[in-house]
Amino acid sequence: MYSAHELNARILKAMQVKYPNFKAFRFIVSSTPGQGKSTLLASVPTPEGKQRLVLDNEDSMAYLDAGREGEDIYTPTRQQFKMVRKTFPELVDYASYYKTIKAKPEKIGALLIDNIAILQDLIVSFAISGASNPNDVKAMWNEFDQGQVLPHPNLMRNWGNTQDGRFWQCVKAIPAALLLVCMKNGLHFVGSTEEGNVWENYGKPGAKIIGRKAKIWDKWYQYTDFVISLKRNPNTHEPPLGSLYPNQPKMRLQNMNPSWVMDWEGFAKELEESNKREGIEIPASFHINLEENVVEEL
Repeated sequence: MYSAHELNARILKAMQVKYPNFKAFRFIVSSTPGQGKSTLLASVPTPEGKQRLVLDNEDSMAYLDAGREGEDIYTPTRQQFKMVRKTFPELVDYASYYKTIKAKPEKIGALLIDNIAILQDLIVSFAISGASNPNDVKAMWNEFDQGQVLPHPNLMRNWGNTQDGRFWQCVKAIPAALLLVCMKNGLHFVGSTEEGNVWENYGKPGAKIIGRKAKIWDKWYQYTDFVISLKRNPNTHEPPLGSLYPNQPKMRLQNMNPSWVMDWEGFAKELEESNKREGIEIPASFHINLEENVVEEL
């Protein structure tokens, strides 16, 4: 049987070798479809007696959900995990999970969002569609304790036509609130998202794609510890390889290789190995490709 509790203890122990006050990890995974993002989120290690809260925007965990009282199963040919999952959530559902964490943090082990790009669209859509009635927007932002970031109602009414810098500051306050409530209460956070192209000379003659990166707002990037890309070999049952993005190489954890096997056993092993490393050379087998495929714009 898959022991999420033992893996959680193992990961925390390895983390606390370097960071004695470490309580919980928070990071983003991104990839093209089918690379293992949902399985990684569903199987996140948690302390014994604590639950996974899942906001599943695409019902991508339907075949992984063992229910609130289920048990974790993780074999090469079958995966199923205990969780409390909300499918196709609206913004009010995110607010409900936010308040649950605030009220009962001792019962929650991790907050998982699959995928963040859809949540970003939900927030923007709510703000724009509610611009004609700013009180509705303020009531929703108050659910996240963020009503104070909103401007005067007369300025909010313009959001239906123009999204200025203040608009983006306000919509990004909700992801910040979700991440901060996890950080303050020692909950793990893992979010998945899509990948986007990195362009050179976009919109100009000779424009070209020089790589890929996760499609996330800067607030996610600011409050998480690292962002990794997943790539799985569909001809095997092996877990995916996790890699830093050459164009988005954030990694707060010290002495980690730029790539590693990214299931939770692989993550624990990489953490443990990082505590033993003394040299500065990175083995070639763990290098990431800095020569991204270049696609000329037609």
